[in-house]
Amino acid sequence: MLAAALFCAAVTMSGAAFAQDMFFKGKTLIMLSPSTPGGSYDFYARIAARYMTEYLPGKPNYVVQNMPGAGGMKAGNYIYNIAPKDGTVMGLMNQTLAHYQMLLDTDGVQYDVGKFTWIGRVAPTITLVMVWGEAPAKTVEDMKTVETLFGASSALSQSYMIPMIMKNLLGYKTRPIVGFSGAAEIYLAMERGEVHGRTGSAETVVASHPDWFKTGKMRVLAQLGAELDPDAPPAPLLVDLAPNEEARKIIEFFQSYTVFGNPYAGPPGIPAARTKMLRDSFVSAVKDPGFLADMKKSQMAVGPMSGEDLQKIAEAVSSTDPAIIAKAKAVLK
Repeated sequence: MLAAALFCAAVTMSGAAFAQDMFFKGKTLIMLSPSTPGGSYDFYARIAARYMTEYLPGKPNYVVQNMPGAGGMKAGNYIYNIAPKDGTVMGLMNQTLAHYQMLLDTDGVQYDVGKFTWIGRVAPTITLVMVWGEAPAKTVEDMKTVETLFGASSALSQSYMIPMIMKNLLGYKTRPIVGFSGAAEIYLAMERGEVHGRTGSAETVVASHPDWFKTGKMRVLAQLGAELDPDAPPAPLLVDLAPNEEARKIIEFFQSYTVFGNPYAGPPGIPAARTKMLRDSFVSAVKDPGFLADMKKSQMAVGPMSGEDLQKIAEAVSSTDPAIIAKAKAVLK
């Protein structure tokens, strides 16, 4: 009788495990992109969707949906509050979501970055301060005497934050112009002479205009990150231009978003077993030979981080010292 009972229990447990493993079978999953089509955010959303499905049990279909708005906060709010908490919806998150939460005095932030279900990161991000080849400023020092206009998506994005950091901490005549829907629209404005530059990753440029750095159509005057981007034209790090230790600490706080890079997350509350499946499929996807070949062909960076490690970083960043946050807020005014 005992043997029979154990056999029945084993069958029941294996059946439950099988049902869990096959949860995704036949389903269409959604991967949200926080930007308009084109640019690095959209690229990373689509390539992850393409390869993760191969490693999820049941091999479901992935559909990418673009949800631009408020510098990625619209997609973040949707994933956190509205998306089903069953693992069928996740998204590429804007790398500055944590900074929105800590720096903005607004009801627009409706999430806690430490409570998202973090899935993984393809690569860290180093942000470049870029200007059009015909812009008046030819060096970073020129921007101390020549006003340089930067296209920005909103006052919530890094494209706004970095020109403000340069203006209020480093003394440059940089001014963000908000209202652009994405990188492609800013590039058009640069070509028309409406703005002089933008901030963003090297991948954003290379993905859509692979010749711009080589031909000098786009010049890099500075970089924001813990280290220089080896794939971008050489330029000084903003943190090394800080006039004093306090300014340096504030810049280091702002550049912490570069560690998040291009991260993927789902809503809070995804069942642990499905969270593990999503994280495991991500780890396998970024090691896939086809994925690596596509990344190399597209000249996009690869430097993965697991969902478990991202979760710890998100929780730590969301509990940053309020004194640092207060100083950083003042820089953006």
